[in-house]
Amino acid sequence: MLNINTDRRLIRTVKEKDAAGLWEYLSQPRVNCFLEDRLRSREAADIEVRRRKKREDHLAVCLKNSDRIIGDVFA
Repeated sequence: MLNINTDRRLIRTVKEKDAAGLWEYLSQPRVNCFLEDRLRSREAADIEVRRRKKREDHLAVCLKNSDRIIGDVFA
């Protein structure tokens, strides 16, 4: 399990509990380059989180004080 800590952020592996936050920011992407990542339902967010949990190339970016996902990074 990977964890990178800063003063206000935590970068970590994706967890099941991240589905709600993933749905929150990918249901209506604000930037056009993320349109292909758009999620059409909460169920799609659950499926996407399960997929990302199995991979090492996606990491969750979270607020450190709440562990709430606010974004992700991938390589």
